[in-house]
Amino acid sequence: MSAQKSLPIKLLLGVSTVAILATGGARITGAHAQEATNDEPVLEEIVVTARRYAEKLSDAPLAINVMTDNYLIDQRVESVRDILELTPGASFVSFSKAQPEKSMRGVVAPTPGNSSSEQSIQNVVDGLVITKDFMKSGPIYDLDHVEVLRGPQGTTFGRNASIGLIQLISKKPTREYEAGLNATAGNGRDYETDGYISGPLSEDWSGRFAFNFDTQDGPTESISTGRGLDGDSNFAFRGSLIYDPDSSFSAYLKVEYSEDNDEAPVRRGNDCTKPTIDGPRAFAPLPPPLSFQHPPYSITFIDSCDVFKTEISTDRNFFFKRHVLTTTANISFDVAEGITVTSITGYMDGGDNGLADVLGTPVNIVFQKIHNDGWLFSEETRIDNHAQGERYRWLAGVYYLHDEEDRFEQNQFFQGNSLPFPRVPSFLATISSNETDSIALFGELAYDLSDKVELAASGRWTHDQKDYLYSVEASGFRPVIAGVTGCTPAVGIVCGSPANPVGFDFIPVKDSWSDFSGRVSLQYHVDDDNMLYALWSQGFKSGGFQPDARTAAAARISFKPEHSNNYELGWKTNIAGRARIALTAFYLQNKGNQTVTLIPVGAGFTGLISNLGAIRTKGIEGEWTWLINSSFRTGGSVSLMDPTLHNTVLTVGVDNNGNPVLDDLSGQRPEVAPRWTATAYMEYEYVYPGGSTLTVRGDFIGRDRVFDDFSERATRARIRPTLTNLGLRITWLSPDGKYRIMGWGENLNQDFDIENIGPSQPNTLQLPFGFSRKRTYGVTASVRY
Repeated sequence: MSAQKSLPIKLLLGVSTVAILATGGARITGAHAQEATNDEPVLEEIVVTARRYAEKLSDAPLAINVMTDNYLIDQRVESVRDILELTPGASFVSFSKAQPEKSMRGVVAPTPGNSSSEQSIQNVVDGLVITKDFMKSGPIYDLDHVEVLRGPQGTTFGRNASIGLIQLISKKPTREYEAGLNATAGNGRDYETDGYISGPLSEDWSGRFAFNFDTQDGPTESISTGRGLDGDSNFAFRGSLIYDPDSSFSAYLKVEYSEDNDEAPVRRGNDCTKPTIDGPRAFAPLPPPLSFQHPPYSITFIDSCDVFKTEISTDRNFFFKRHVLTTTANISFDVAEGITVTSITGYMDGGDNGLADVLGTPVNIVFQKIHNDGWLFSEETRIDNHAQGERYRWLAGVYYLHDEEDRFEQNQFFQGNSLPFPRVPSFLATISSNETDSIALFGELAYDLSDKVELAASGRWTHDQKDYLYSVEASGFRPVIAGVTGCTPAVGIVCGSPANPVGFDFIPVKDSWSDFSGRVSLQYHVDDDNMLYALWSQGFKSGGFQPDARTAAAARISFKPEHSNNYELGWKTNIAGRARIALTAFYLQNKGNQTVTLIPVGAGFTGLISNLGAIRTKGIEGEWTWLINSSFRTGGSVSLMDPTLHNTVLTVGVDNNGNPVLDDLSGQRPEVAPRWTATAYMEYEYVYPGGSTLTVRGDFIGRDRVFDDFSERATRARIRPTLTNLGLRITWLSPDGKYRIMGWGENLNQDFDIENIGPSQPNTLQLPFGFSRKRTYGVTASVRY
């Protein structure tokens, strides 16, 4: 048996070995531990809001990974990507900050660059659902904790969370004055600073202000100059107020702003033994029709065997700029004894602009220009009796959403350069505008059948309507804009002109979808420290429209909704207050998954959204934390899964006559679906006689290799390799906890990751790969008042 094939088995044995040591998700130990009456340190109790009301983590009958503020700092969590890499069974890829893709339990939530679609894994920040993908992937700072809910969240949270949900909870204003400042310097010209100040403003008002700034070169360097090519810079701030005149009323008001000023993501060839582009005499001429689509360039370019070095075109300024404004008002008040009404009102407004070199070669082959502009308004009102503490508990609510997005995407081909073979400057632009109106009614009933048994049932009815406008404009080299209205049948090698492009003007499309999703849970408290539960849950994600239709007829075809059914058995335990464990066995069936396939058209490509037949995943997940003694602690997670496609036939290409090429993928593994993931950390804390502490922490993150896309699966050209990353932290903390200095290193073993794989392009001989996870190290200094 190969080492790679045996690794999941070893991980499974590892779960069985540490089952008596483990926990339900978060890490709060050592200096952050709660002291017991006998002066022995114990793990602090964790409270979550995974079911829209506060309850202990050990009482929540679902799979949930909690990352506390201390854990986020110790693990240097700075993005949603970091959160998912620390979540069992999850994975993350990204074409840019505006197009993140998340995967959980074997199902990917793609982002095709589409104003009408949403992800299957939602982001919720302080109760506000972020429906527009280009507004996600903001900085992580000044958070109280993060909750990652695995499996469908189609009832009390809802809003298209058919696979899972990431909930970020900001730190709130305090009734005592406090302040803090962190400053970081690292290799790659990595500079970061963030801080906060919080305290009372009057008898009834408290306020908090927090900010974040970071800038870095990025992992990729220019071969010729050594300068960074894909650096980023972000500035963000958050101001919040709490008004709580008495115990029956409270209001939380928040304004947050984030601004990115980045260089564009960089891609390059994967194989440094082969040319990415070929010069006039690089090798033997290619046979027709490749000789027509791949005429020689003035140079032969072969990428460096260092995956973090390449060249990009030098006569363009590539960039990504984004701004997002968020306002939220959370108001809670009692209408009767123990009956509470909660209102969450949210508004977001944002936009981005970007220009990227799609391939990463010294000559101008393909650039991509994007612009998104959008806003959303949502209102959720719910009422519950949970404060009464009765045996019979209920919750009911209504949710309304309106969002709008305008999207412009233009692929630019052969924009200048001195070339030995004539190439016509070409472009293909898609312009879309979408409005979504959604309304939902939801509720939950919970009843204590006995002191040990609780039965809960919840449901959500959702109705979505989308109004879509779409147009296409193109001109230039026929093979790269093939299929666009006015460019078929082929006449010559040029279609249209910049002044008179081919394509079609805006066409209106409208569709609507309705659904009812349910959830039933049964939990049994064996004793104060052990809880067993069974869960059935459903999820729903509404349909949408094609982002890259080449004809009006194709643009009018909407893709269908997707639905999920999840069956789950779980065990949560607390061992003497020193160890937590959560084990989950699940079976998930996702029907009609909305997936994006890159389809070759002529010498170019198009992105087609298709509904898969079904993805079925069975697996187990384990999470643990063990406070071995007052100085030594460990924790981690593991997931073993078997995701499989069923009844899935996709269009993966076209033949020479323009007919679709179909591939039956039934029985194969879905894209971006690892069979195993694993994380672990060990931490030792030494207390000096004067009271200061020195903590040494090592961590591991691992993931199985995955397919990046369904296309070209037979050639195995789109495989992201197995990932294993090692990290180290050494931290000194002053006796009063006021000062802290942490030296850190990440990906010390330099096991790079492939963040994305782009489509095949005209006039190139390799697929473009985006690499990430270079070795980084630095120092963070902190002060608290």
